[in-house]
Amino acid sequence: SVLGQHCYVYGLDINPATMAFQDALTTITIGDQADANMWLSFFTSVAQGPIDILIDDGGHEAHQMLTTLTSVFDNLTPGGMVVIEDIHGANYVESFFVPAANYLGSKMGQVSSVHVYPFLLLAQRAGNDARAPLFFAGTSEVVSEFNQLWAALPKHIGGHVILENPGWGPFLTAPGLTNFFRLFGGIHHSVWSDIPAGCERTPAPICTVTVQNGPMQTIITGIHIYATRLVVEVASAPPVLQAVRKGSTWLPY
Repeated sequence: SVLGQHCYVYGLDINPATMAFQDALTTITIGDQADANMWLSFFTSVAQGPIDILIDDGGHEAHQMLTTLTSVFDNLTPGGMVVIEDIHGANYVESFFVPAANYLGSKMGQVSSVHVYPFLLLAQRAGNDARAPLFFAGTSEVVSEFNQLWAALPKHIGGHVILENPGWGPFLTAPGLTNFFRLFGGIHHSVWSDIPAGCERTPAPICTVTVQNGPMQTIITGIHIYATRLVVEVASAPPVLQAVRKGSTWLPY
C-alpha cells in the first residue's frame, strides 16, 4: 500500500520458504546476492530490463552489499535508485563505503547524487534528476571549508548547511566520495539495546531495538552529495534511531 497498488515487486532471497509470498504483483527469485552471475540472470530472464528502485535488506556483509551495488546500478532506469540499509558500525567505512566510493566514482556522469543516512547508502542514477527531488527545510548557510561547516551546524538546528568549493573540483569522484564517507563515518556509530532484552536474536513478534546515539548521530540526520555541493542536514532534536519489529510471519534462517 505504501508503494501504490500498481507497483510490481521483485523479491530476492536465499530462503525457498519466501516463495509463499509470491502473488500477481510479486515475483520471488531464490538466489545469493553475493553472486554476480545470479544478478545477470535475474535482469536477463526475470526482470527482463531495468528496475526503478532496489532496496537491499539482505545479508549485510560488505562483499554482499558491494556485489549488489555493482550488479544493480547499471540496471536502474534513469533517476532510479539503489538503497542499501543496515550498514551498522564504523568497520563498514573501509570494508564497504570506500569500495563503493571507488565504484560510484568510476561512473562519471552516470551518478546524479549519493545520500548517506545512519546505516544507509542511497545512490541515484543520472538521467532524470526531477524524478524524486529532495527539499531541505529550515535555515541554511553556504560554506567553503570543513572547519566552517562544523562551526555552522549548531547555528542551523532543524536546517542544513551547504558546502561548495569550486577549487576542489567535482564531488562525485572516487577520492571525493571516499573523503566524505570517511569524514562522516560517525553517522554509522552502532551501539544499541533491545526491549525486551535479548529479543533481537529471537523471532519474538514484539521487539524494539534502539540505538544509543553517538556524537555525530545526535546532530546530523543525513548528508547529500551532488556534483558540486554537499548538503548536511541538521537534526531539530537528538534523533531516536529505533527499529520496531513489524509483521506476522517469521521464517527461520
